[in-house]
Amino acid sequence: MTSPSRTTSFSVRATHTLFRLTSTFPTVETTVAVFAYKAAEQAYLDTYGTLPIPMRSGGSIPIIARFEKVLGIKSILMGFGLGSDAIHSPNENYPLEQFFKGIETIIAFYKHFAK
Repeated sequence: MTSPSRTTSFSVRATHTLFRLTSTFPTVETTVAVFAYKAAEQAYLDTYGTLPIPMRSGGSIPIIARFEKVLGIKSILMGFGLGSDAIHSPNENYPLEQFFKGIETIIAFYKHFAK
């Protein structure tokens, strides 16, 4: 289900300058009841030995709403990053082990999705 656009606006004071950041984009929400989610859940179980915890989290990938609108299907976003990856910071990192486990998980996803 694509929900209406939301506007996020906040101000940041840096030294002597005031910045105002505003973003508007359609939000997307996918239920865990869709078949693709069940396939992804099983793929994570195969690779990591445990079920994933479904999370609603931010991120700005505006094209996902367009995919759903144009293609008429739901999207599943599968993450492999860790909290310790320090995303978008000067010391951002991504362990090779997670990279290879991500590949294994995607292969397992396609196997389960094809059933």
